[in-house]
Amino acid sequence: MIYSDPYDFTGGSDGGYPISVVTLDSAGNLYNTTSGGGTMSENCSEFTNDCGIVWKITP
Repeated sequence: MIYSDPYDFTGGSDGGYPISVVTLDSAGNLYNTTSGGGTMSENCSEFTNDCGIVWKITP
């Protein structure tokens, strides 16, 4: 089996620190969340300045 790194998160608006188990759909898309990065909004921590994101990678 060959493994590859499909994406390197920068911690910026693309997110950072992927968490949990990756979900794979029937089309081969990968989904998950990050605990850091993203864009600041009123619902995020005022101390960390980041929210995390939900991401999708399409092969």
